[in-house]
Amino acid sequence: MARKVNTPKSTKRVPKAAPHRFIVRSAAEAVEQVRDALGPAAKVISVRQVKGVGLQRFLSSPRLEILACLPEEPEEAEEAYVPAAVSEAPAASSGTTEEASGAGGEDLEVKENSETSAAVVSDAAEAVVPQGEVSTRGATTERPSHLSRVQQEPVAATLTCGKFLNRAGFPDLLLARFSADAQWREICELPLAVGLTQAIRWIRAYRGREVPAPLSNRIAFLGGPGSGKTTALCKILARDVFIRGLRPQVLRLEVDKPHLDDGLSLYCDVLGVPCFRSQVEVDFDSDALIYVDLPGYSLREQAEQDRVLKVLDRLEIDSRVLVMNAAYETAVLNRFVESGRRMGADFQILTHVDELDHIGKLWAFLLDTQRQLVLLSNGQNVAGDRIDDVLGFLIERTFPQ
Repeated sequence: MARKVNTPKSTKRVPKAAPHRFIVRSAAEAVEQVRDALGPAAKVISVRQVKGVGLQRFLSSPRLEILACLPEEPEEAEEAYVPAAVSEAPAASSGTTEEASGAGGEDLEVKENSETSAAVVSDAAEAVVPQGEVSTRGATTERPSHLSRVQQEPVAATLTCGKFLNRAGFPDLLLARFSADAQWREICELPLAVGLTQAIRWIRAYRGREVPAPLSNRIAFLGGPGSGKTTALCKILARDVFIRGLRPQVLRLEVDKPHLDDGLSLYCDVLGVPCFRSQVEVDFDSDALIYVDLPGYSLREQAEQDRVLKVLDRLEIDSRVLVMNAAYETAVLNRFVESGRRMGADFQILTHVDELDHIGKLWAFLLDTQRQLVLLSNGQNVAGDRIDDVLGFLIERTFPQ
């Protein structure tokens, strides 16, 4: 007599459904939407950055495109009739097989996906390539940290203030300059718990020793291609129009290279700010606030820099702001600083701060007594993503609370 028994589950997989597409503002929003739509077992396939089109890319930050799908699931076990002789065999082996390849494995997979789904989306979002390349990173058990060296390493009870600042990423040249002061040397030898407050107070006093001259009403923005000059200019325009109630003028000056992007002109139209393409249209004899946007210059072409300098001198533009991409290596930034010094740049703006793994190198630019750091830019949103209180930002991000 035959008896109906359950055979072990088949290893055949059911084809997974087509991936679902989500457009979100942040990794946290991505996790929430993916879980609501697909459940905790969903897997992230790829993440890429999606920029706005036309004027939209100036008015809002880039968004993330998330592709996610449900994992493959094993088919339901099929029932079969087997001879009675077979049914008398011990059930232990079949039970062991079912436990090893059946529901136990599925429960483990669901649990792991539930715990790692947030980490997968967050990791993938942090690894987005700005040019729009698709990231294919999967779930990992160990997330890369974008915190400073101080936050990665435990602070020992015997750590001195000087060693802490070195771990925090303070440039060696900056610390060597500070060491000329006897009070600073004493602070560095103090235990961290005692010397940290005194170090912050000393840095504030050091920065306030020389009050730089304010920006005039003739301001030019200099920098290399991709430095974010135009975006930084748009951020300042938004501050002037919406917060300060000013109505400046903008000149898109072309020296050696043409301006191929009309985004600034469109943004000026939205703000009601006049934007000129010829210096003849601008009244330099008035007291109006004028911003000059220049094409990016090459570090290798000194003749090109000299021609830009000649135009700035002829137009008597005395306030010159050097805009630099903070994500560049320190050696490249130093070369831009040197070129800016030759071109008379007494002010600085650092962009792409959100792409930095360690912000310690920014202290050297903040405490540069010859060039004032005007602001930091940490995104493409021209109505925000601007850090005016640079000292407060660096203290908060560098020193433990």
